[in-house]
Amino acid sequence: MKRKTWLLVTANVILISLTASQLRSQPAYTTGTWVKTGGPIGGLGYDVRHSFENLDKWYVTDAWGGIFLSEDRGLHWQGINEGITTRKGADGIPVFCVAVDPHNSDLVWVGTELTGKIYKSINGGETWTEKSVGISDTLMPLSFRGITIDPVDSGILFAMAEIGSPAWHPSGEAVNGIELDLTMGIVYKSTDGGEHWREVWRGNNLARYCLINPQNTQEMYVSTGIFDRESANTDVGVGFAGGVGILKSEDGGESWRVLNQSNGLMDLYVGSLFMHPLHPDTLLAAASQNNWSAYGEDFTGGIYMTTNGGEQWQKLSDEEELFTVVEYCICDPNIAYAVSNVALYRSEDAGFTWNRFNRPNGTWGPPGVIAGLPIDMLCDPEDPLRIMVNNYLGGNYLSLDGGLSWQIASDGYTGSLIKALTVSKRDPALVYSGSRSGVFYSKNGGKNWFGMANPPEGLPAKFNEIATMVSNPFNDQSLLAVAMDYPGVLYSYDGGGSWEATEILIGFEKMKFSPADGNILYAFAGNRTFITIPENIPPDNELEILFGLYRSPDEGIHWDQIESDQVKGKCIATFGLDPLDSDIIYVSMCNGAMLKSYDGGNTWEAIGNGLPVIPALTIEASKTNPLTLYAGLGYKNPMMGQGLYKSVDGGNSWARLTAGLEPEGLILDIALDPENDSVVYIADNYNGVFVTVNGGTTWQKLNEGIDHRAANVLAISADGSVLYLGTEGGGVYRLGEVSATPTHISINEYGSNDISVSPGFPNPFTETTTLNFTVLNRADIQISICNSMGQLVKTLVNQPYNPGHYSVQWNGTNNSGSVVQDGIYLMNIRAGNQSQSVKISHIK
Repeated sequence: MKRKTWLLVTANVILISLTASQLRSQPAYTTGTWVKTGGPIGGLGYDVRHSFENLDKWYVTDAWGGIFLSEDRGLHWQGINEGITTRKGADGIPVFCVAVDPHNSDLVWVGTELTGKIYKSINGGETWTEKSVGISDTLMPLSFRGITIDPVDSGILFAMAEIGSPAWHPSGEAVNGIELDLTMGIVYKSTDGGEHWREVWRGNNLARYCLINPQNTQEMYVSTGIFDRESANTDVGVGFAGGVGILKSEDGGESWRVLNQSNGLMDLYVGSLFMHPLHPDTLLAAASQNNWSAYGEDFTGGIYMTTNGGEQWQKLSDEEELFTVVEYCICDPNIAYAVSNVALYRSEDAGFTWNRFNRPNGTWGPPGVIAGLPIDMLCDPEDPLRIMVNNYLGGNYLSLDGGLSWQIASDGYTGSLIKALTVSKRDPALVYSGSRSGVFYSKNGGKNWFGMANPPEGLPAKFNEIATMVSNPFNDQSLLAVAMDYPGVLYSYDGGGSWEATEILIGFEKMKFSPADGNILYAFAGNRTFITIPENIPPDNELEILFGLYRSPDEGIHWDQIESDQVKGKCIATFGLDPLDSDIIYVSMCNGAMLKSYDGGNTWEAIGNGLPVIPALTIEASKTNPLTLYAGLGYKNPMMGQGLYKSVDGGNSWARLTAGLEPEGLILDIALDPENDSVVYIADNYNGVFVTVNGGTTWQKLNEGIDHRAANVLAISADGSVLYLGTEGGGVYRLGEVSATPTHISINEYGSNDISVSPGFPNPFTETTTLNFTVLNRADIQISICNSMGQLVKTLVNQPYNPGHYSVQWNGTNNSGSVVQDGIYLMNIRAGNQSQSVKISHIK
């Protein structure tokens, strides 16, 4: 692989140099309350519905974020969860399904995931009241996947649900088929407006949609199954897919018969079902399952259609794709849609023939986004070409042209599970995030988010389920990411505009750039999920041979496994890096041992006097005093917190910090104020964010404005004025204001550069500092040093350069050769009509 410089950038940028007093703003903890950015997209989306009386009002659900309301047909959203008290995890709001009463749109119903609750609103979602009388409290986990109101009588409702295997299997534990939970299903009916419920069906697969014939409400259909569950009657040993199919009742749901293979329905995992709005005997179905649809000789999944009330079904698609959504447009029933994992289909003859739309790489969705599996959709009730699709990995995608093009329509709506977060060192408004739904960036402090999932050409178009992502502290356009769906490391040198694959096939759990050297990264592997066995390792070799610590000397292009027996092939819990010396590494082993290396991992010594024999989940060192370290201890599986510890002697000895902290807080990340190491923030996955202003002596909660306190990850700006929080189910929050005028100004964001530079390092420096720069087009380059008054101190470069990667050093002397005084100097770089300035601090 051709080596690339780690400074390659595609944006023309001018850096505005500020004095030290101008740079230092208020610390983030003093700036008020947290702002929920409402992004990026993500979570576990499920249903999207509209009001029948006000067609501008749309609802969408998320199994982490709850229910959201839009009053402009999906362009902007706000959470409406008051009164929904059931929780998943620390504080996830597990709303799965929603239904709007067609007779009175103020009546809205929701059902929850895992917790088996039903809630009713009588004011369009402003407040909610639980209506779960008659719902079993012993069939847990119980997830409601659909609610239907009788088209004639609002007092009659049906609620369809999934019974997880721990509730029905004799072992009382979760049991999988090929890879997914073996589920049963249940249907409840209410005849008194949801005041009481009773069971009317139970069977071998989950129940999803209920469709009632508006011309004869005694006739109804229930779809069973979904792509990411397996049926309770599955038998892997004999290759039996199991399943139920579609239920049909002709007596108002009191009894049911099954429509299955004998009716032409060859795939019994029917994740979506939709009735023609004018001809109720005509129905479309989408059927598929992750493994079983492709198990036999013929692919069974696809689009199915019946024109005689389900007695005979015809398969209308030949593609071997996971079809998960179908829908007729109410305003024009000749227009129908079907969506799979790789394409959108549109029919203009009521579903008999279909046209396929997707991107050349076999994906669909907005720019920079690879859509997760679609789970539900809504055709605008007044425009058949305006469609919204909700996705299982979270996010709404809107098309205004019938699926030809897409845009993100999730402003204010997120249930994103943030796993990685990094903020630009030059601009607090520029932040990157990685989550289940992909990689995203925001240039305005999270107000707007944009996708960066642009997979390398020729590689699988998978860029979801992000495990870790980092940006170079010296060049925020340089990014590396690991996606669980793609083994290996992907890297970008243009801020996520394009990505390339490295040669390594190890999917690291965590990566970190050295704060002292932007070329050097460390990473560790220790999870079988991420590892692909290279060809030179025999198949019968233990995967653990690939576990351990890795080092890259060239910003992630090439990686070497650290060979020391103390870490090679061993399970690592986490690691930390010294901010001033790239060779100093701290490693916490899964067995609770703490190790330190002074030589880049060649040799190690045991440290950790005062620590219990418990692994750390995060380790951070002070940037102003590297001997000061903090470590959050705990276990990954099951997740269990064991407190926060501090060392002031480089990790040799530790003391526990307790004042103001929860005794068993699950601390997943630590952020120190770069300019004042007495100010420290911690992310507690159970209790939110805490801050200390006295180096850990006392702590206080910092949760005002946070409605999802399952804190995963923190990112702090270079001046400590802005803090970002990534949560489990609430997306990204921001504490501190970002400037309307960023600290960098883009001249021509998508134009070509002549030069790109990195801040010098080390900085501050005593003897020598190095500036790396990349010339993209031949140009006359001038690099000079000026003092804080703008007076020339020394000329370093004044000559033409061909394209390539270069470096220049300044040894702290002026043009006369004399050593300059301590202070702040500006390294000015000019290439043609472009100029940049880098602040350098010289100390003796």
